[in-house]
Amino acid sequence: MMRRYTRILIFVAFACSLLPAAIYVYRHPSNNWDMLPYMAILLRMDGLDGRELHQQTYDAARQNIPGADFNNLVASGHREKFAKDSTLFDRILPFYLVKPLYTGFSYACYKLGATLPFSTLLPSIAAYLLTGILFFYWLQLYLKKWMAFGISLLVMYASFVIAVARIASPDFLSAFLLMAGIFCMSEKKHAALIFSCFLLAVLARLDNIITSSILVTFLLYAGRVSGRHYLLMLSGFVTAYLATTIRLQAFGWDVLYYTNFMHYLHQEPGFAEGTSLNAYLALVYSRIVSAVVHYHLSIFLLVAFMTAAMSRMMRRSLSFDQLLVIVLVLTMTVRFVLWPDLSDRFYIGFYLVFLVVFLKTIVTFLQAYAATHAPVIKMNL
Repeated sequence: MMRRYTRILIFVAFACSLLPAAIYVYRHPSNNWDMLPYMAILLRMDGLDGRELHQQTYDAARQNIPGADFNNLVASGHREKFAKDSTLFDRILPFYLVKPLYTGFSYACYKLGATLPFSTLLPSIAAYLLTGILFFYWLQLYLKKWMAFGISLLVMYASFVIAVARIASPDFLSAFLLMAGIFCMSEKKHAALIFSCFLLAVLARLDNIITSSILVTFLLYAGRVSGRHYLLMLSGFVTAYLATTIRLQAFGWDVLYYTNFMHYLHQEPGFAEGTSLNAYLALVYSRIVSAVVHYHLSIFLLVAFMTAAMSRMMRRSLSFDQLLVIVLVLTMTVRFVLWPDLSDRFYIGFYLVFLVVFLKTIVTFLQAYAATHAPVIKMNL
């Protein structure tokens, strides 16, 4: 009983150690432009529409967002057009409407008394805390608690993790749910838990249907789910996707709708008249360069490579977790082909999984090495 209370106290201490970061995020949000359409969706859920919806959205932003940040949200270019044209602004709302879990969470925060801008940020803060606790829990299964505590704290305080938590978007919520599903794949091996996490991830971001489908297909290949359970999972993902798009009258079968999104928001060359192959390849090239220069993808791909390559050092076949890392890299590749963006915010959950599996593989290697060589070393001594 005493040991149980000690474990609980350790987790409480770790959760409390994340609070300074959460407070920092609360006081210094990014106030990204996506906050505006998400605020509008919350007002629409309250019954507003048209010009009144547009006006109250921008009024709430003006009242609750610092002047310099608000000016940036209505700056020149397409942001200025959206600020002046309620019809144009209304046309982009379906891109943000199709995240019912995130918007529902935000709406609940709004009805509980949070300001509109803060309501869109609260899911990211909550997901940051939950992800940190899950990361620590997963690590302490294989490392000493003090070591897992230190590593988890350093990672969760890393700038690229904090940066995602500061954004009003479903990205951190999506990362937590995907990471929870992958944790259940690796540790719990419980089909219902895996399905629940991935289903919620699809409801947080519809494009997660791709990641979820690939991962449960890997489970079928690995023999960890039956064919019947596999088909039920896929049916659940498709049903959630269709129910969301049809109910919200969104984009039908176009899962990622990236070309339309580019047309309205990014104004990339070549996308205004329709996406040609050359424009697509130019976009892919620019996104890869941005990932190398500005993001942390290459570091975590190195971690993934070292994890998979460790099987050669151990002279063993690839473990389930090592195969899982390879599948995650392939999933990132497929997702990039369909949605050419390698921003850290889309892959933060994958990065944390790479770290856990890397450390887990090292521990397994050291344990196997000690079991093989310790008797010999003792005899020599």
